[in-house]
Amino acid sequence: MRRRRFLSNTLLASFLSTTLSVCSALAQQPTPHVSADQARQLVAKAIEPEGATKLPHFGLEEIPDTKFPAFLFLQGLWDNPTGSPVVGSYAVDRSTGDVWSAVVCREYKTRGLGSLQRKIRRSIGLSDSGYRRIKKAGPMCP
Repeated sequence: MRRRRFLSNTLLASFLSTTLSVCSALAQQPTPHVSADQARQLVAKAIEPEGATKLPHFGLEEIPDTKFPAFLFLQGLWDNPTGSPVVGSYAVDRSTGDVWSAVVCREYKTRGLGSLQRKIRRSIGLSDSGYRRIKKAGPMCP
């Protein structure tokens, strides 16, 4: 009887130890996120229908921001000799790839953007159900 209880307790302890090790390893894995290069691709695709990407010397520069760490901020710039070089400011959700205006509460949605977002989400291991679970409003939304 004692031997059987000892074996049961030993097996239970072994099982719990293995389970805790696996859970600990999973918890330590970094959360997949959208890279800066992928964010640039997403913003370019989002504003492509507006024609901004065809402006002379158009480019996207990263804007440092510590107030909203869940987002990567980019500013669209072009060579405009007679006016402002700023095309717009954009925020990309690092965990979902959603593209937002960095000035007002507006999410960009186009067919081409949606296709690229699905591709990038698959590449970072984000399923459709996972996306729905973590989707959040943009940085300028109340």
